[in-house]
Amino acid sequence: MKLDKAEAQLQGRLEHGERVLVSTDGVPLVNTASLSAADLVGSGGGVAQRAGLGIGGAIVGRNDKMIRRDAVTGGEGSIARSVPTEAKAFGLVLTDRRLALYHRNVELDLQDAAWEIPRERVVGVRKLARTTLMRRLRVHFDDGSTVDISMPPGKSMGVIREELGTAP
Repeated sequence: MKLDKAEAQLQGRLEHGERVLVSTDGVPLVNTASLSAADLVGSGGGVAQRAGLGIGGAIVGRNDKMIRRDAVTGGEGSIARSVPTEAKAFGLVLTDRRLALYHRNVELDLQDAAWEIPRERVVGVRKLARTTLMRRLRVHFDDGSTVDISMPPGKSMGVIREELGTAP
């Protein structure tokens, strides 16, 4: 999504002077550990299809175990455990002040914030092995927890890594 469109959709929700740096699709992988491969790829429209990505088994398939293993670290009450667990794509937005996931309507416009965290709580990010059609990013938080987020290929991954830094 173009940054000016994202800023227009978030008008009134951004702080004075806050700038949108990245706006893309983001699928938190927090709940996939409890799902079977059939749930992820199955005929009923797996997570990827329910996420609105329309790519079914391509997001998992042979990479199913790689995606599900350690997608979230951190105990109860950690930042990573506060990430939404719905199996759907969110609008992943990075501003100069926060990292957030926004609900989207059927036109894919950004709606209300499903989750957000001040940037200073993000220690850094690490690029992970990609799946067939998606890129994965591990976000490290200052409480020691991590969460993996899947996103489409493009420039967004590089901007996020540049802005948030590489995790130690």
